Amino acid sequence: MSWVKKGSLFLIILFVLLFVLSQAFLPENIYGLKHVSKRNRAVIGISQEPENSIQLLIVGDSESYTSVSTMQLWKETGIPTYICGQPGQRISETYYIIKKALETQNPRVIMIETNLMYRYNNKMKETESSIKEMIKYYFPVFMYHDMWKAAIKGKEMARPDYKGFQIRTHVKPYNGGEYMHETTKTKKVPEYVSEYFDKIIELCNENGVEILLYSAPSPKNYNYMKHNGIAAFAKQKNISYVDLNLHLDELHIDWSTDSCDSGDHLNVSGAHRVNEYMNEYLVSNYNFADMRADKRYSKWNEMQGKYEKRVKTVIEKIRGIGNCLYRNTGIYYTYDRDSG
Repeated sequence: MSWVKKGSLFLIILFVLLFVLSQAFLPENIYGLKHVSKRNRAVIGISQEPENSIQLLIVGDSESYTSVSTMQLWKETGIPTYICGQPGQRISETYYIIKKALETQNPRVIMIETNLMYRYNNKMKETESSIKEMIKYYFPVFMYHDMWKAAIKGKEMARPDYKGFQIRTHVKPYNGGEYMHETTKTKKVPEYVSEYFDKIIELCNENGVEILLYSAPSPKNYNYMKHNGIAAFAKQKNISYVDLNLHLDELHIDWSTDSCDSGDHLNVSGAHRVNEYMNEYLVSNYNFADMRADKRYSKWNEMQGKYEKRVKTVIEKIRGIGNCLYRNTGIYYTYDRDSG
């Protein structure tokens, strides 16, 4: 009994210590967002938004924060949108990010970029990843413990973003031609991912949030077999699904200018083309409120103005206006305003 009591006391002290350290290491309490790594920045960013101010939440891997411009969406529809994307985001990370966001926000819709649904190793590794994410959720000290190093060195860990959207100005074309060849073959969503997704559905149902799956234009990551797999998954789960890879003509995607890395991710020009399609889709299919005239969102209008000033000339250059594109061995280059 003595051993049990000592063990219990140790665990209590450990949990209390972890809780205190977790509160102490929260970026908003000490350093601010500029010293938070890109991977964790969106999680903290959504927590710093005013309560219940976000109507549309977007999650996913790097395809999510390069495919939809939050400021362009705001300019044209007035929908307050935040992107909680991460490089290489896994399904367990998606779940805990949504769980964290729903502590302070009550979005009407959550858009999930589907590339993460095929990111799977094996059940043991995925279970290990899930346990790690659970620990980081309840004890954030494990997520932010190394921030003080960046703060002391004065190192800013991530470039500025716009409610989670990251501007990419590089241009490197995709030259592979048609990649969505129609077939009846299916690449099935891994069973573990499907089971974990049920937790996301349950969480969203409890909070009255609709889910919209979407696949960003990406020749490197998508094909018709994946489309069939996700479409079957969406039908089974009774979730809406939009595959933008099947709407390239409507999007007016130009692969000679709209990709920053040979068809993996869109640059800012490509993202704006996605917005032209998705803005109308979202307004037509969901009951969002236009908040542009609401004084509580005045800072959004200010941010949109700064964003517009920054990207207008860049997009014109990318799309070839003013003879600002240069060809060199089949690769286009533009002035990169992020790196100067």
